Amino acid sequence: MALVDGEAPGDDRGYDEIAKGVMQLWRFHAHSRLGLAPRRVAADVKLLILTLDEWFAGRSTIIPQIIERAHALADSSAHAINGEDRLPVAFCTISELEDVLRTATEASLLETVEIASGERVGWIFSSLHQDTEAAKTEPKDYPFKEALDDLLPWYGQLQDLRDDEL
Repeated sequence: MALVDGEAPGDDRGYDEIAKGVMQLWRFHAHSRLGLAPRRVAADVKLLILTLDEWFAGRSTIIPQIIERAHALADSSAHAINGEDRLPVAFCTISELEDVLRTATEASLLETVEIASGERVGWIFSSLHQDTEAAKTEPKDYPFKEALDDLLPWYGQLQDLRDDEL
C-alpha cells in the first residue's frame, strides 16, 4: 500500500481494522444477496463505517488506501465477495453522526450517506448533511439529558460547582 501525506495505514491508527470493517460489510451484503444471511438487505442499501476516534474525521486522503486494503482482504477471503457486493462505503465518526441526528430525517440521513460514499468520501459528515436537499427537523435535544444524573452520578455535582461560581 502506498503512503499518502506521510501516513502509514498500518501504523497504530486502526486503518487495518477499518479496512476489515469495510470487508465485513461487503461480506454481509454478499451473504444477504446469496440468501446465506438471516436477513436480506434492501436493494438500495447504503454502507456506513462509524469510528470512535476523531482523528479519522476529514482524512479523505487515507480512504482510497483503506478501500484498497479492504479489496485485498476480500480477495483473500474464503467467502465469495464479488464486485457487485463491494458497494461504496461512507465513513463517519460517532460524534459527527450524533450531530447529524439532531436535525436528520430518514431522507436526509440516507442522502448524506449517499453523498459521503461517493466523490466526497472522507469529508466531514455533518458538513455533507448540511448540503443535502432533503428536509431536516429542528434541532432535537440530547436524548439522555434527563438521565445524566443516573448515568453519570458526578454530573450534577459539576453543574452545582458551575452555578456556585456564577
